[in-house]
Amino acid sequence: MLKTINIETITLILVSSVLLIKTIAQIKIVSIVKDSVGIILERLFLLTGFLINVPINEPIQAPIKTGIINLTPL
Repeated sequence: MLKTINIETITLILVSSVLLIKTIAQIKIVSIVKDSVGIILERLFLLTGFLINVPINEPIQAPIKTGIINLTPL
């Protein structure tokens, strides 16, 4: 009933698993970096006298996370 699995198949499965885990880790790192950059940009804009246009019920980083930033001078 059981088929024999050769070493190449096991190696292929291991390599693809490692690559998948690395890809997921990179995506998480990128999202953390985007959040950090968003907070830094938010503080920079507030310090330089620009206001980010955000609806009142949304957090202030939401436009930066989605890549849409509307700036209006104070």
